[in-house]
Amino acid sequence: MRLIAQILVAVVALEHVWFLVVEMFLWTKPLGLRAFGQTLEKAQDCAVLAANQGLYNGFLAAGLTFGLLYPEPRAGAHIQIFFLICVIAAGAYGGYSVSPKIVLVQAAPALIALILVWLS
Repeated sequence: MRLIAQILVAVVALEHVWFLVVEMFLWTKPLGLRAFGQTLEKAQDCAVLAANQGLYNGFLAAGLTFGLLYPEPRAGAHIQIFFLICVIAAGAYGGYSVSPKIVLVQAAPALIALILVWLS
């Protein structure tokens, strides 16, 4: 169970690295426009905000990775739990304020990972 939990935490971390890339570097490119259903004009208007959001997603990925690599497994699990709760909170708020799809894409995988880390 621990291995599955760690794999899922890594998937959540990689997902947030992807969010960082899209929000910081691809926001006004075709992929970023399609991903968020925006026009170029709208994306340009909020590009700085998106880049800031991408940076925060990078911090979530860094925290999860830190927890995975931490040399003492019990402390590493606590670090993972903290950052997974942060991801769930961000996903829940995004689902409420932007699109319910965010709950499925961001919060749900983190919740499953949290349960598995807690059980392992």
